[in-house]
This record gives sequence, C-alpha cells and structure tokens, in this order.
Amino acid sequence: MQGRNCRSYETGCAYVPGTGPALFVYVGVVAVVGWLTYRRRRAVLEERRARERERLRKLRGKGKGKSRAARG
Repeated sequence: MQGRNCRSYETGCAYVPGTGPALFVYVGVVAVVGWLTYRRRRAVLEERRARERERLRKLRGKGKGKSRAARG
C-alpha cells in the first residue's frame, strides 16, 4: 500500500511498513464482530420464536388460537 500523500513516482514512500498486517487484522476484527452480531441476532430471533410457539401451544390447550379457526 502506498503511503499517504505519496506520488507513484516517488520511491521513498512507495510502501509503508506494517500496512499489510494491519489490513489483515482489520479484516479479521470486522469478520469476528460481524459473526458475533449475526449469532446474537439469531439467538434473539430463536428465543422470540420459542416464546411464540409456547404461547400458541398454551392457547391450543385451552381451545383457542389457530386451531380454533380450523374447527369452524
């Protein structure tokens, strides 16, 4: 990667040492944060679905909920 404010014809600052590993670390951190966010979001959605299933199961046990429409 070229240094900041460097022209392509200048040889003294054609490459800034340490930018390669820094770029890899940045990509790694972004990937890990994205994965953790994805996992958290999936866990929240699954918990919500589980609560909804439990609520509908209880309602069906009382003769209410979606099964009520099926009975006519």
